[in-house]
Amino acid sequence: MKTKFTNTLILLILTELLASCAPQTATPAAAPTSTPAAATLTPASTPEPTRVYEEIGVDAASLQGIQVSFLHPWTGETLKVMNSLVDQFNQTNEYGVHVIAQAPGSTGMVENQLREQGNNQNYANIVAAPVSLVLALNEKDGVVADLAPYVHSQQYGMDQELVGDFRPEFWSAGADGERQLGIPAQFSGLVMFYNTTWAGELGHKDIPETSAEFEKVVCAANASFRKDEDETNDGLGGWVINRSSESMYNWLTAFGAGIYADGAYSFDTPEAKDSLAYLRGLAQDACAWIGRNPRTEEYFARRETVVYTGWLQDAQNLAAAMTRAGSMDEWIISPFPGSASQLTLSSNLVYAVLQSTGEEDLAAWLFINWISQPQQQAKLLQTNGTYPLGTAVMAYIGNFAAAHPQWNNLVTRDLPVQLAPANADWQVVRPILEDGAWQLFNSESNPDLIPPILKEMDRLAEELSERYP
Repeated sequence: MKTKFTNTLILLILTELLASCAPQTATPAAAPTSTPAAATLTPASTPEPTRVYEEIGVDAASLQGIQVSFLHPWTGETLKVMNSLVDQFNQTNEYGVHVIAQAPGSTGMVENQLREQGNNQNYANIVAAPVSLVLALNEKDGVVADLAPYVHSQQYGMDQELVGDFRPEFWSAGADGERQLGIPAQFSGLVMFYNTTWAGELGHKDIPETSAEFEKVVCAANASFRKDEDETNDGLGGWVINRSSESMYNWLTAFGAGIYADGAYSFDTPEAKDSLAYLRGLAQDACAWIGRNPRTEEYFARRETVVYTGWLQDAQNLAAAMTRAGSMDEWIISPFPGSASQLTLSSNLVYAVLQSTGEEDLAAWLFINWISQPQQQAKLLQTNGTYPLGTAVMAYIGNFAAAHPQWNNLVTRDLPVQLAPANADWQVVRPILEDGAWQLFNSESNPDLIPPILKEMDRLAEELSERYP
């Protein structure tokens, strides 16, 4: 197994680096008739700077006519809105700064372009990228600017109320000690979409908050198919298996497996064994199944699965699928079972400045400061339905909350948030998780399979982390 695992992992990493880390856009759905309560979030406290910063020594007059490039991964409606925002900034900013946006189509393509730019020593001025990639760039080439002096500048700084409005976990994700290498741009994660109507018919009216409760629901859904005369559907009903690295990370987290501590990754723990054994048991009992259609919401809309895993922004796609199917079932968005008291966000993008001249760095910062204002946050949020970066944005989203009650219900529950590890090594660890999932769900029945998988994941994590970036 070791050779097969390692070879598969190498191929997977090559594929992973060419792929998007997470879907960035979703198709807007029609507004439902029900209206949720007003959207509110608990405001954060304004952080106090821990050191004194020298004022930025660049004259604003020297920025007139300067051009800076902006590399980002967004597509679809989010791309259209971002293009509009860039045009608005170019036409209205008092400094005469002009931003030129580049959108290759995914976070994977952004990484590829950054690699090429690094080889040519000609980086984009601004990038929207995962925290792990920004930290890897900083470790490798030392090109990521410390934004803390800009944030706290008397002349060019960010309003401290806005700094304090960002969710603390999001703000700290872009920090490296006292250095602020990234400003929150977009945070999301995998969640559970749960058919409450069908589950209630199966005798499970409460939302499953533990792994045991989740197992009862998905096994009951599968059992309902086994009762009919059609043998071809006997595998349906339960959870549609999601083998992505983010899904595996969420399941490990739900079982209390802390995979990163003291600067190293470790998978071979009792909690991780319990998590993988639980998932493998669901599959072996037909309470979980592998779908072939990547549009998993179609299975859900046809009542072929009672619960599936998707990105938070996929709620808009699901609402549209339910409408197309003529389904009147009610559904909710919930955290993974076992972690119902917190939400795990395993996808993030931050804005970062890649160092050039003092004038270009300042011009890049001025755009980041502007695009980070709640009004701009709101325009982007309404195209993708990801997690609000703070509280102020909620006042600018219009009827978005009313049109997306399930999203609103989740983000206004004031759940504690846990983020995926924010370090450079996460870039190479993610494919290891995905390869482990492939081994878990595609190997023949073997009670001793899980310990070797976890040991090999530990070995690969240590080996690849030493090579990267």
